[in-house]
Amino acid sequence: MGFKVAYHMEGWEPEQLLAFQIHHNRSGGDLEHCDAEKKFENEVIHGSDTWAEEFITEVEFASQMNMRHAAVSQAKAGRPGEAKKVRAAGPQKPWKKSGTLGPVRSVVLTADYEFFKQQGWEDFEGADFRDPAVVEEFKQRAISYMDSEVPREHCLYMVFETDEKTPHLHAYYAAWNVKETKGKGLQRMLQPTDMIHFRNAEKAQTSVAEWFAPMGLERGDEIAKKRREAKAAGEVPPAKKRHTPPWLYRRQQRAEFLSASEKARADIARSKGRERAARDAEADAKKAAEAETAEKKKSDEARQKLEAERIENERVLSEIRAEEQIREADRKKLEARSAELDDRASELNEKETALKKLAREIGVFRDKLMGYAAGITKAARRVGLLRDPVVEAGLKDIAEVERMQKPRGFEIDD
Repeated sequence: MGFKVAYHMEGWEPEQLLAFQIHHNRSGGDLEHCDAEKKFENEVIHGSDTWAEEFITEVEFASQMNMRHAAVSQAKAGRPGEAKKVRAAGPQKPWKKSGTLGPVRSVVLTADYEFFKQQGWEDFEGADFRDPAVVEEFKQRAISYMDSEVPREHCLYMVFETDEKTPHLHAYYAAWNVKETKGKGLQRMLQPTDMIHFRNAEKAQTSVAEWFAPMGLERGDEIAKKRREAKAAGEVPPAKKRHTPPWLYRRQQRAEFLSASEKARADIARSKGRERAARDAEADAKKAAEAETAEKKKSDEARQKLEAERIENERVLSEIRAEEQIREADRKKLEARSAELDDRASELNEKETALKKLAREIGVFRDKLMGYAAGITKAARRVGLLRDPVVEAGLKDIAEVERMQKPRGFEIDD
């Protein structure tokens, strides 16, 4: 019987991703099963060291903007009371709750530990006898499979880890969907169903097996199919396969080990005396309590650091928004000034046109007046009034008008 390819999909809420960020950075959490000397061999395929923090900040910002858009839409629709209720309710999670899964999807791809061993070393335990070529081919196939199933634009983080017992790929995905309605305005929501790959885990298991078949890997047990066939035949279906997370498996192993240790310690106590065994148990309990306290302190410090960085990110985001508002106000001022200058230019054009028209009318009047002057002079000479004071004054005024020059800039062709 050949080796099986292992594929597991899970759903998470954004806040839960912080624990995974800390674990993948190897900065906290359960690291007993990780080889500290090999952690730098882990390869980050996509994302940064703060991918979970960045995504949580993005989710919180979307919640704020969704609330504001909904309140504005209600106010524009003439429903100020509803707008007030939206603001009072505060930001809401930007996704619709569906069962027990959150909006983020995670994937783990691996195979049996023995599959990665070099030929001839399958029976050896304790040393690293992995076949580098097999590990590399598995990594490339895992990456190409996920990229073929889920667009990289939905990927938050992807890492191939080799510092644990079995090489494996971790990947985290989230899909955003933007829609606009009259009631809520523009809403940016997390929509995991947009990622078709995650709609049917059974089909995903089959497609994974087909992808890795060239490496000799097979599909895992088709429990869902067997259950359907058993029910159809009226038989008792096999029990559902329960996935045990690695951290829970290691906890169970430690519990079993501790149980065995306690039994052995009890045997020693019976042989050497109850008092000495009690002292040993008390010392072990004290060490365990101190180790737990130290781990809790380290975890608390990590959370405080993440919170401080989140607050700093919000502050920077607030400053950016303030700068954008200032730039928008300056732009509006420039537009208003430009409009004002356009209005003044239009007004000056109208005045210039009126002045040119008046200049033409004055020119016409002047020409007519010059024509009248000759007739007046001739008539006054005929009747002997050429020296009359009134006639002389009139002719003098007409002569003054004749000597007048047209204003510059108003030489208009009629």
